[in-house]
Amino acid sequence: KSMGIFAMPPMRYKKDEITDIAGMEAVIRETRYATLAIATPDGFPYAVPIGFGYERGAFYCHGSKAGFKQLILSSNPRACVNLHAGDELVPGVPSSQYNTRYRSVTAFGKIETISDRAAMNHGLATMMAHYKGPHEDIDDSYFVRTWVGKLIVEKMTGKQAGGAAYY
Repeated sequence: KSMGIFAMPPMRYKKDEITDIAGMEAVIRETRYATLAIATPDGFPYAVPIGFGYERGAFYCHGSKAGFKQLILSSNPRACVNLHAGDELVPGVPSSQYNTRYRSVTAFGKIETISDRAAMNHGLATMMAHYKGPHEDIDDSYFVRTWVGKLIVEKMTGKQAGGAAYY
């Protein structure tokens, strides 16, 4: 039985939950790459690291129009992205006391394919702003071969694990 994204069980350790958008956006700003998770038409999971850009309520990503992501998304636009920052291994003795410290965000939604040139430029500029790099408007050859997607966030969760002193 499908739980749907809004029927997720509550986080087990409430003290670890990041509930405010500012806290989640801090994690997003610190994250270099995200993992995009989607499902193939026959139900197999597919997860791939992506470069991304974020503005309130949306993640942008890009790839080839002939790529596998686009093939999958053409039949099922549901997706999630996972981002993590500040990960650190905390050794312990005995080994069962090993732990990790990290902050993470997972965003759920649907990815829209952007086909309008101005909107594509905006999405790519948002990505370059995340990486603090330059952006030039795309030329004709790039426009015809490049896919830009926009994940509209329907639900976003955050977690910080390993203790408040770390953050």
